[in-house]
Amino acid sequence: MRLSLESAATAVHICSCEKALAQYCKSTYKSTSAISNAKKIVPIIGELWGSISTIAVHVNLTHGPFYQPSEDGEGLVGTINVPLAEKKAAPGQDEILLTLISLISNIDLRLFEETLLENSPTNYGWLQMPGTQHSYICPTEELIRKYHDKFVQMPDI
Repeated sequence: MRLSLESAATAVHICSCEKALAQYCKSTYKSTSAISNAKKIVPIIGELWGSISTIAVHVNLTHGPFYQPSEDGEGLVGTINVPLAEKKAAPGQDEILLTLISLISNIDLRLFEETLLENSPTNYGWLQMPGTQHSYICPTEELIRKYHDKFVQMPDI
């Protein structure tokens, strides 16, 4: 999920900033600048990216492995606990996960719309691929608000 947000933000940034594109081509580009730039389009991306980074990227106790004595007692064995029984303990987790995935997917879509599409000259509020007559209405900003509001109101699991 974090990589998805970062990739979409990078696409927007390197398509709209020549300096960022040059850095990207030289492998000196820093993805944190992409997140900062994307906040102009989707303000909540910074907080979401930071939270996912804390949970899934930076080393902490949720990552493991956890060590316990080996069966012969001569050493330690690393184990990772995958709590398959959590579904009964936290029945709302599927809804929380799907809401988070929907939020991130719509943020990605909004960033790609910003990168790839242009305003339709014939249909106000619609976007279209450059060089085509195919226009469509983009409800992504409303969906981002909807899923964000729903996600922040959900109980912790």
